[in-house]
Amino acid sequence: MKRILVLVLMLAGPASAQSFVTERLAGEALFGGATLVDPPEGEPRGTHAYLTVTGPAARRIFDAMPGPARPDACEPSRRSKRAGQVTCSVGRRAQEAQCDFALLIARGELTGGRPC
Repeated sequence: MKRILVLVLMLAGPASAQSFVTERLAGEALFGGATLVDPPEGEPRGTHAYLTVTGPAARRIFDAMPGPARPDACEPSRRSKRAGQVTCSVGRRAQEAQCDFALLIARGELTGGRPC
């Protein structure tokens, strides 16, 4: 019984001590097909939601991503990180942060965001 109580306290400890911070989301959504630039004829439209999160929420995502930041391929004055299908880019101030990804609407799957 004592071991079970210790195990429960160990498991409950981090969750109860964890603090949650809510950030207001800012950004935009663009709806299009799988190919945004020069889509092939006949490709279905409106299959993807291209989402961009900006500002402090994007900066928090960037900071939480593992690994070093690299020069942004689209904007050399910025730094970027990538985790899976999410790419975040930051400038000098938190307001200059943005994260891009897309949602394949029919399957609810993440795909790559907008091109440069």
